[in-house]
Amino acid sequence: MRKLALLASAACCVAALANSASAQTYNENFDDPFGDWTTRWFYQNTNAGNYYVASGDCNENNRGNNPCGLWITDTQTCGGGNGGPTSTISFDPSFGASITSFAFDLSAYVDQRLTVYDMSGNIVLDVPSVTRTSNVCAGFRYTATSNNGISRIVMDSTNNGGSQIEGNTAWDNIEVIAGPPSLSLSVTGTCPGTVTVAWNNATPNTQLAIVFGQNQGSTIIPGGPCAGTQLGLQNGVQLIRTVGSGANGNGSVNGAAGTAACGHFLQLVEVGSCDTSNVDQIP
Repeated sequence: MRKLALLASAACCVAALANSASAQTYNENFDDPFGDWTTRWFYQNTNAGNYYVASGDCNENNRGNNPCGLWITDTQTCGGGNGGPTSTISFDPSFGASITSFAFDLSAYVDQRLTVYDMSGNIVLDVPSVTRTSNVCAGFRYTATSNNGISRIVMDSTNNGGSQIEGNTAWDNIEVIAGPPSLSLSVTGTCPGTVTVAWNNATPNTQLAIVFGQNQGSTIIPGGPCAGTQLGLQNGVQLIRTVGSGANGNGSVNGAAGTAACGHFLQLVEVGSCDTSNVDQIP
């Protein structure tokens, strides 16, 4: 923890740089003309598709017996097929990383588990057994919030009877609140040996702190301008070094990783704003 205080010391010397981009709200209500939803944000930024199209009817205006929402499937390919006890709706990574809130009405006609994951694969919403409905236009509303984006939504009936999800599950009234793209981290290379720490979406021309932890978990920065910031690391948490973010907020740095570092974890903290990246494992 004493070494973590170095991060607070580094932060004291850099002025806070506020991101001027504001949050934006996206809505999708699947209004008529129904097929127009394929020209809008939800279709364009996910793999979500129309059950009837996936079944082989290539008419995107076919909403079947659902006058309100979408009988959802996880393919946009005509004839791509439906079936099975799971369906996963995934966001495009760049869009998903910006999501801070995701809400929607779920009309479920089969028992299922609903799980929402952030960009690092952590669960931000888990409903072991969703509320079933008898009215496709009166689904139950679920909301997930995240400080690390939303990567995917999984509907799974495996332990709830194993019924087919697609064709028995509808979505409506989707609302996403998205902020500026989140600071992202990628660690590649070979350990022991040379590893590359790469980042995207940092504030240009600021400092990034590379922080090490033996495990994923939770640690609160104890003091300084970033006091109270929660890291996704625990055990042996310490500052490795600080680096410049670059003129466009994207960049990378190489370093030598010894055997003791292999399999452990890194996270970035933007000095000034105190924004944190996802946690990534040293390979």
